[in-house]
Amino acid sequence: MDEVAIQFEKLNLSEDSYVFKPLGVIRGKLDEDNYYFKTESGMYCTPIDGYDINASFYYFAPTTLPELKKYYGDEAGDEALLENYLSIAMETCYIGIYDANEGYIKVKQIPIYDNFNSEVDSEFGFFITPEYIESLMDLDTLKDLRTQLNSLLKIAENRGKTQEVIDLKLDKETSKKFSLKELRKEVLSKIIGEDKAVNDITRALMVNYTSNNPRHKSHIMVAGPTGTGKTEIVNIASKYFKVPCAKVDATAYTKEGYVGKSVYSMLLRLIDEAGGDINKAQNGILIIDEIDKKFKEEDRFDVGGKAVLNSLLKILDRDKIEIDKGLPGTHDVINFDTSNLTVICMGAFEDLFSQKEKEANRSSIGFTSEKTTPKNVVITKDDIRKYGDVSEFIGRFNEFTQTNKLSLEDNYNILKNSEISPIKEEEEYFADLGVKIKFTSGYIKQIAIKNSKMSEGARGLKSLVKETLTHAYEEVLKNGNKIKTLKITKETALDPKKYYVNS
Repeated sequence: MDEVAIQFEKLNLSEDSYVFKPLGVIRGKLDEDNYYFKTESGMYCTPIDGYDINASFYYFAPTTLPELKKYYGDEAGDEALLENYLSIAMETCYIGIYDANEGYIKVKQIPIYDNFNSEVDSEFGFFITPEYIESLMDLDTLKDLRTQLNSLLKIAENRGKTQEVIDLKLDKETSKKFSLKELRKEVLSKIIGEDKAVNDITRALMVNYTSNNPRHKSHIMVAGPTGTGKTEIVNIASKYFKVPCAKVDATAYTKEGYVGKSVYSMLLRLIDEAGGDINKAQNGILIIDEIDKKFKEEDRFDVGGKAVLNSLLKILDRDKIEIDKGLPGTHDVINFDTSNLTVICMGAFEDLFSQKEKEANRSSIGFTSEKTTPKNVVITKDDIRKYGDVSEFIGRFNEFTQTNKLSLEDNYNILKNSEISPIKEEEEYFADLGVKIKFTSGYIKQIAIKNSKMSEGARGLKSLVKETLTHAYEEVLKNGNKIKTLKITKETALDPKKYYVNS
């Protein structure tokens, strides 16, 4: 893999227009048939002037080191070649307009000029200057892009400076400590049936924790049914990166200044998880669960619905937050810098999944007899935006992914293969008591069948296993060391009193 390309992040200007922000140089291989660029780490990037408007990362101007040497000369080393290659991207603003008729993104490359004397681009109706970018920052419709546009302004001000090129690269010393392949292996050994969500979340977190530049970092939105591993994926990753992780329930919070928990007090939970170390907390992960419950409030006097989302914007914008510790008779505050904080919002979005599933089934009538399963339902960022009319809030999340309702096969594989399977936990527990417990395939299949009819996800598996072992617990605990082995069968899954004992 000796090909290189410029990697970009897409930032929304409006519903059908975007700014593509260059992140750095990536190495890998261009798939000429499908137009994807696969990086050395296994990440897939789509072209910025292509058909995919929902991708996480994009690429542009693929080439090779030999081609760069032809252009810049053989005397330059590889690093110098890549710096020159990237500097060209840094001197240009990439504006994309989605053409609904043609179904693809049309991209215009506009040089970042130093003053207003440049020609107006007739096709797009404006030209890019540092002053123009500043003017964009004052428009109400673009408030959610304040941070990103400020980054573009800085690019313009530092155009041509080598330091800016260096800053946009991933920190090499930090990135050596972590491996995306290693992280994914760790997560996938425990989380079964959610490979896409695992890949999306681990990729985003890897970028966040291998860069010292807040402009590279993303907040993440995860939609999916309860018990599908959303929180567990993040918990495993936080342990891998050795950063604190706190989970809060969005339904417990109200708008800043009203009775109830202030959203800023969420950060106190993270400080507690960090053992009181604010510096560690500032680099941690904040999980906000049940976020979908805040999307449907319509009352203009509401202080606990969409008003909470508006209060969260300051945290998502990576501002410095002043947190009042809330001690009676005091104004004891903590200054919390959210520049390097990762916020992950999660929600079940049950109504939305149900609606999308019905739509998919209706569209299939007359063409196929196969009913659409929840596994086939795909939720997009635009679906979430329309679901709650929360464009300004959703715009802060560069990464979006979903988990899916567990299939019968997923339930079976979790029990059989996951490192955190409730069956393996029971094997360890009974082993501590000196008892070897054997679960037959028939038992595992029966528990999987039972759980697939419920809606509790992987949590239901643990409950079902516990319920079917109640009598086995009783007998082992009453008889001490007399019991040596237990055999748990399909009959046990149907009647907990039926199991085999060998003393």
